Amino acid sequence: MLRAADPRPGRLSKKVRPGRWLAALSVVVLAACSGNDEADVAERCPRVAIVADAAEAMQFRPGPGRDLTDMTSRAQILTLTGQCAYDDGDVTIAVRMPIVVERGPAFAGGETTYTYFVAVADRDLNVLARESYPVSLEFAGGAGFAAAVEDLEQVIPIAGPADALRYQVLIGFALDRRQLLSNRGN
Repeated sequence: MLRAADPRPGRLSKKVRPGRWLAALSVVVLAACSGNDEADVAERCPRVAIVADAAEAMQFRPGPGRDLTDMTSRAQILTLTGQCAYDDGDVTIAVRMPIVVERGPAFAGGETTYTYFVAVADRDLNVLARESYPVSLEFAGGAGFAAAVEDLEQVIPIAGPADALRYQVLIGFALDRRQLLSNRGN
């Protein structure tokens, strides 16, 4: 369970719907929010975004090699879509996140597992709460791609709708230092 340090605990409930999704690669940030006056509410929704340095992750076969012939798979978080709603001093953000994984030349079969994170941060990017989740995919029948759709619901306690702007929800792959530096170099 995700716990926010300020002002009260936040709650994250992860609802996962596996699925196949092979669409154009684009990055869309959460734009739609629900409510009576959509334009007014949309201005008060917390920002939800994919962390640019953590939008992609690669895995390699064991050993020192790190060129494309050593890659077992490459995963991307494609888009974020969703909405937010206010209820009883909380803002609830529902996010749908497709993840597509490409099979690499060194893939030896079976499934591949990646870990992504969901973090609640303030406007200054101070992380108030963070949770990590695994997602496992199989390449059916030797397919070159596999996909899953993760449905997430983040609840942040707030005093009123205007306070939602104090927070943002950041999503990306959990990377080690080597992976992060590689992503920053590309």
